[in-house]
Amino acid sequence: MPVCPEVEAGFPVPRESFRLVGDPENPRFMTTGSQVDHTGRMTAWAEKRVKNLNVLQHIMGYFKQQLTSDEKQELLEVLDRYRKEHLPLIVPVTLLHHYVRKYDQPYLQQQTYLNPYPVALKLRNPA
Repeated sequence: MPVCPEVEAGFPVPRESFRLVGDPENPRFMTTGSQVDHTGRMTAWAEKRVKNLNVLQHIMGYFKQQLTSDEKQELLEVLDRYRKEHLPLIVPVTLLHHYVRKYDQPYLQQQTYLNPYPVALKLRNPA
């Protein structure tokens, strides 16, 4: 899925260019002209993005041989709407739960990501 980290992190278009500087093991994300450090902002975006979307796409991979083309398209659309923050996390998770049951994926049935809390707590429901 195409990603523009700067736009997703809320930087304007057009914007000053960025570059990674300093220690290669712990680089800083700096603007090239004004030397403003945006490392914290990009780190926060990356942690949120990786935790939520890459996990969901990884789970989708377990169904690559089983999903029909219509099911695959629907799931990709739901993931894209979630990525754009048009849907809450519970929507793609619910659809993935459906496929876990439909295609009998015992490994995924045990995964904490899909079942992190008791349902009665309603912690995944939008406010």
